[in-house]
Order: sequence, then C-alpha cells, then structure tokens
Amino acid sequence: MAPFPITEAELTGSFSESVLWGFHIITLGFCMRALLRYKNQWKRSRDVNWPMVATSLALFAVATFDVLTGFYHTLLAFVFFQGEGGAAAEYTNISGWINIARTVTVVVQTIIGDAVLIYRCWVVYQRSFVVIAVSFLLWLALTASGVWIIFLEATLKSRVLISAKQLTPAITLFWAVTITLNIITTGLLVYRIWKVDSSGRKYLMSNGTGKSGSGRLRSVMRIIIESGLMYSAIALITFVCVIVGNNAVYVTSDMEVQIVGIAFNLILVRTANFYSKSDGTTIDPSRGTAQSLPLQIVSPIRGSKTANTKTEIYVSSSVTKQGAESIKGMDEESDGNYMVNLRQ
Repeated sequence: MAPFPITEAELTGSFSESVLWGFHIITLGFCMRALLRYKNQWKRSRDVNWPMVATSLALFAVATFDVLTGFYHTLLAFVFFQGEGGAAAEYTNISGWINIARTVTVVVQTIIGDAVLIYRCWVVYQRSFVVIAVSFLLWLALTASGVWIIFLEATLKSRVLISAKQLTPAITLFWAVTITLNIITTGLLVYRIWKVDSSGRKYLMSNGTGKSGSGRLRSVMRIIIESGLMYSAIALITFVCVIVGNNAVYVTSDMEVQIVGIAFNLILVRTANFYSKSDGTTIDPSRGTAQSLPLQIVSPIRGSKTANTKTEIYVSSSVTKQGAESIKGMDEESDGNYMVNLRQ
C-alpha cells in the first residue's frame, strides 16, 4: 500500500471535518429547539435542562475551535510557511502551539463525551456509584492518558508525526480506554433498559394487553445503541490507525471531534421526535416536557405495599413535576413499581 503523506492526510482531515461540522450545526439547531422550545413556544426557564444545553454548546464550541485551527494550520503550512521542507515541515512540528491545540481539542471532546455517557448510566441506575465505578476509573485513566499525550507533544521538540514511537504508547492507551469505556457503559445502559423491557413484555403477554410501553423501551435501546456505535466505530478506526502507524489517524481524529457532538445531539433530537410522535401521549407544557430531561429508570421497590396488585403497563399521559414523561408498570411479583423516564 502506498504511504499516505502527511500533507494529504491533513487536507483530507480538514475537508472531512468541515463537512461533519456542517452536520454538527444542523443537529445543534434541532437540539436547541428540542431543549428550549415546545409547540412553537419558548419553555419557561425552570423547565429547561440547562446542563444539557451547556454540554451541547460546549461540544460545539470545542468542535468549532478545532475547525478554525485546522483552517489556520492549512494556511500556515501552504501559504505562510517559508522554511525548508514546505508544508510537511510545518505539519510535523509536533511541539508547535497549533498541533498541541488540536490535540487538546480531541482530548477535551472525548473526555466530555465519555463523562456525559457515564452520567447517563449513573442516572439510569438510580445514581448508584457502585455500578459506574469501573467506568469512572476508566474515565480517570482516559483523562490521565490525555494529559500524558499533551505533555509529550509539548516537550518533544522535534519534527515527527503523531505516530512517532515516543507518542504511540500514550495515544494507544487513550483510544483503547475510551473504546473500552464506551462498550462497558453503553452495555450497562442497554442491559438496564432491556431488563425493564423484558419484564414489560412478560406482563403484556400474560395479560394480552397492548405493546406500546414495551415498544417505547426498545426504541430507547435502539437510540442508545446506534449513537454508541457511531462513536465507537470512529474511535476503533482511529485506534487501528495508531497501531499500524497510518497517517489516516489525522483524518479519523478530526472526524471524531465532530462525531462526539453529533452523537450527543442526535440522542436528544431523536428522543424528542420519538415522544412527540407517540400515539396517545399528551404533554402539559406548563409542567415541562419529556424532551428536556435525561434518561432515568426507577426499579421495583421490593417489599413495598401496593393497594392494587393487578399487573399493568401503560404510557403515562401526564408529566411529572420535573417534566418527565414516564412508562410505568406495576409488578405483581415484586409488589412494587418501576418507571422509565426519558429525560432528554
């Protein structure tokens, strides 16, 4: 296979990232609409999930900064650089501020994206720190490896590629950790929802009722899996490029910066669209909306007393005080309640 020159890799990466940045802008617009508006009206401030708004804007800000620095780097390499070696010499100045800045954007974007994933898992498991312990430790390792990469780049002071042997251990660790973290945490999320969905289908089968509640949970699972696969795929390709020392890593890492934000926005947008189109669902705008809050599952409470032991699963037509639309069920065997809230 012919080598992939650094100049071609950088130009291809900048072009690919610019295209994805356009998609990022579109998803951001729809995301802000889902978070800030309902039925062509602005939500009240207390009904808006401001942490989600801030996270979406932060991811977009980092992504935009990376596009701008990439464009400036192209001008610097092909127009302003007058030294020996041409554009390739500028791109391989690994300790130059612009190369370090672009590495920082990749590290920061990945750290934010993985932190949000862990947060969602924590909420789904009723804020259990035990469940997310492994994911959190991996996140700390991810942060440490990211800092390690930045430190090595800043102190290397030589003209090398990102695949240089001095950087390979740290970069390999970084991508290996984020892939592992995403697989584990996404798996925990899907497993939790699958358990509730399985219980729901069992009760629906035994009572011969409709399947709307179970179908909704499967849709939630699909949204989470597809968004997780989107990021995991680009991270895995980047990891392979690092291992084999291919300059395509410049392309995939540029794309990753945008995909993190796009995947985050798509979860919110698709969830909002899903609930707005669901049959038989009504939302009280004065109390908040399902689209504005994160995913939450409340498990059966063993040993609780219920006045009615009849098994039923239905989609609530009302909204809780926090604005969460719920899928509720009463478990005859556990003698308690479970609830799934899609608060995106």
